[in-house]
Amino acid sequence: MQQLRLNYPQIFSRLLLISLIDTTIEYLQQRFNKPLILCTTATRLGRVYSQRLEEVGIAYSEPNTDLQWILMQSIYQGVKTFESDFACKLGEIFFDELLKLQPSVDCIIAGCSEIPLLLEWLKTSSEKQVKDFLSKLEVIDPVRLALNSTLKSEYLGTVSD
Repeated sequence: MQQLRLNYPQIFSRLLLISLIDTTIEYLQQRFNKPLILCTTATRLGRVYSQRLEEVGIAYSEPNTDLQWILMQSIYQGVKTFESDFACKLGEIFFDELLKLQPSVDCIIAGCSEIPLLLEWLKTSSEKQVKDFLSKLEVIDPVRLALNSTLKSEYLGTVSD
């Protein structure tokens, strides 16, 4: 960023940087207080969402180690390969086990880009218990939030100009 600022100031001055994490945290603070973070293991180990949630005092849930492994298989061997049947089979196992643990959550943070697609597939093709659980929760897609934030900023900027 520093090189861009020094070497191409005309481009740098037009950049709009939006943090997926900050946008998500702001949204959560206005509406929710018990999110479930679903993401890849790397995102989880990097504490990309959990660190900021802790900093602002929002309690969160994450899948246990066994459930995280199932989620990863669903993502990498199902969603990424567009094998929806396989992804949904593992997704149902994931949520069946998660529901046995009775998590008290009020939303899901889709902490990687595959999660919204997996959840949409599950909403249309999973068993009733999983469909009911997912239909009651808002899925927070950080990419969509950031894009909406950008569009609102541009629209408001145009209106006020």
